[in-house]
Amino acid sequence: DMTLNFWKNRSQKPPPLLVHIHGGGWLGGKKMETVSPNLLQHGYSYASIDYRLAGVELLPAAVYDAARAIQFLRTKAKAWNINSSLIAVTGGSAGAASSMWLAYHDDLANPESDDPVLRESSRVCGAVAMGGQTTLDPFLLEKKIGPACIRHPMIWKTVGAASHQQLMKEWEKFKVLSLKCSPLTHVTKDDPPVWLRYKKPDPIPVIKGDGIHHAGFGRLLKDRCKTIGIS
Repeated sequence: DMTLNFWKNRSQKPPPLLVHIHGGGWLGGKKMETVSPNLLQHGYSYASIDYRLAGVELLPAAVYDAARAIQFLRTKAKAWNINSSLIAVTGGSAGAASSMWLAYHDDLANPESDDPVLRESSRVCGAVAMGGQTTLDPFLLEKKIGPACIRHPMIWKTVGAASHQQLMKEWEKFKVLSLKCSPLTHVTKDDPPVWLRYKKPDPIPVIKGDGIHHAGFGRLLKDRCKTIGIS
């Protein structure tokens, strides 16, 4: 079972909730155990979640665990004094990717489910994403960012490929899962606002260095949002 940490704001009126999703390429990392008092002073409650890493369970486990955490928190709205219509997500790197995935994905609520958690909405009111990956499509990434990006194991290992070469050579085998777990795939007109931050972009193509947090990921998302007509 996955666990989360929750810090309750003491306001009388149910406050907004900010949910942190940790980074680590969906292959490592763990939830925060402490939180800055500033966040609580600004009127939020705060949570930090764990999820199954790809070494234990391949994607889409990580993103579905994040969705379930949102749904679980909604079941606690009354007991924990949460404004369930104001739940936002944040994170860096893979945590940013999961945050964007939640912001753009259709609601996973199943009103017919025997599990009361799964009856709740998985939708969030917004996301703050730092250095996040907007797609796992290796062909698009090679073209728009460069080979350093697709060599990172987040792109291939998390979907079960042995290398980026295998991912591309056997793309038909991995394509559905890779695109399913890409935030870019799910952008529609009714989606909430997302705020992106990247470091100053390296030149393109990125042959060496940190291609996995490149601002080109953000440009791809910006272009998609512009096409669809959302900010």
